[in-house]
Amino acid sequence: MNDFVLPYALNDAGVLVSAVEAIKDSYSCPACFSPVIFRSCTKKRSHFAHKANTACTSESVLHATAKKLIVQIIKQSQFDKSIQPIILLPCAKESNPHFNGYPLKLIDDAKPEVTIKTPDESFRVDVGLFKAGEITTAIEVKVSHAVDTHKARMLPIAFIEIEASRLLDEPYEWKAIQTNIKPKHCSQCLNIKKRDHALAQLLKTNYEIDCYHEDAWNVATKLIATMERTAKNLYREKIRLEVLVREQYRKRDIFAMEIKKILDHDNSLHPTERLQIYHLELGINNIEGCIYPGQCKKPGKHLIGQCETMSYEEFMEYANSSYGGT
Repeated sequence: MNDFVLPYALNDAGVLVSAVEAIKDSYSCPACFSPVIFRSCTKKRSHFAHKANTACTSESVLHATAKKLIVQIIKQSQFDKSIQPIILLPCAKESNPHFNGYPLKLIDDAKPEVTIKTPDESFRVDVGLFKAGEITTAIEVKVSHAVDTHKARMLPIAFIEIEASRLLDEPYEWKAIQTNIKPKHCSQCLNIKKRDHALAQLLKTNYEIDCYHEDAWNVATKLIATMERTAKNLYREKIRLEVLVREQYRKRDIFAMEIKKILDHDNSLHPTERLQIYHLELGINNIEGCIYPGQCKKPGKHLIGQCETMSYEEFMEYANSSYGGT
């Protein structure tokens, strides 16, 4: 049989020691208790190597090491309060990948290979956790085979199943892959729930939108998107109106320039023609009859220039006094 590596081994006192913390000394296998070789590496991870031709397999050693490590951590936590393992339970929301911390502060002892009896049958669990002499929680260590459905359903106490390999990597976080403990919402879910309640209240108070708190975030997101689209449309309309306004001012300026060119075109224009242009500029060509009807010999005419009794100079004097000048 070829050698295989171990992350933990037993020292002379029977205590599990990690290869990371080990020193040059004699160590034994946690499963068969045969000597193992400690190898301190700089390029690779330090480890213990099983000698060839032993009855152990990597799976049996992994399973035995995980059970011993659980018992050892629980017993150490009774003397060192800084050592407190935590069970990580799945969040009650199945779509949430986060876990809920379930501390084992009430546990005061642990024993490997414990038998639990029921009126109909008995079950053997890998590790039993105790409080005041009574077993409260069972721990199953998975190496290759998970706990069967019947055992998981019929165990009369709380149980969790954890991965052996992960336990050796994270010895103080026991992540449950199967449990009968009633799941709870994690802190992140609770914060999301509070946020959604606040959003639902805001939507109802300020925007008169009624919705369930579970839908508040989606409703608020859609409302923001709608507001953004409306703002963009209004901005585009503002730009369009500004273009129209500029175009109207441009047309006005062009028209005013054309009038000025006509007025200043040539002094040789007939006085009647210039009179008609001034009349148009003053905006009085819609008056019924002449503005000087008392002396007009042609009543009913619309253009001042056709009044025989008013000369161009008289009209300009009249325009300056009546309309403030041109």
